[in-house]
Amino acid sequence: MSFIAKHISGNDERIVYIARIHWIYVLQGFLWFVLLSIGGIILNFGLWYGLYQLSSVVRVPFLIPESLSKEYALFFMMLTVGVMVLWIHILKFLGTEIALTSHRVIYKVGFFFVTVEELDLAEIKEERVHHGILGALLNYGEIHLDSRFVGDVTLPAIRNPYKLLKYINKVRIGMPHDGLPPPLPDHTPFP
Repeated sequence: MSFIAKHISGNDERIVYIARIHWIYVLQGFLWFVLLSIGGIILNFGLWYGLYQLSSVVRVPFLIPESLSKEYALFFMMLTVGVMVLWIHILKFLGTEIALTSHRVIYKVGFFFVTVEELDLAEIKEERVHHGILGALLNYGEIHLDSRFVGDVTLPAIRNPYKLLKYINKVRIGMPHDGLPPPLPDHTPFP
């Protein structure tokens, strides 16, 4: 059972839709891991090759370690940073929950240090989807929910962002409209 499903407070509130974060975050983490690993290889062997060239010109033997193949410190440092970046992206992918209930949008991030943002549907005055060309091709996008009185909420790149917006609008149509009278039917003539 998800964190959000366990912590819904009202008996009249139910989950309408659960949005999933897109797998592009895991791919981003993997690409950063590969990039940092390749950068570590280039830095490590480029540094030792440069020191070797410098020592042959300057004739200072103590600049070169006894064995060039045993000095992988920069590579392992960059590899460690790459693994940490990969794990951060994986944990964000696994620890993010976004749910639309009959009354609000709930956005939860984290496993151990949990941050929850809630936004009542009556407070939302505008929704915007941000996605580039890749997002349009792979069907993901970030949703920015602009609200009246509380802080705005930006949801991370989720799968099918327009489906979530469709459900938000369907649920909002069923809600009372801030005390305003219901709209006139199309066939009613104006007085």
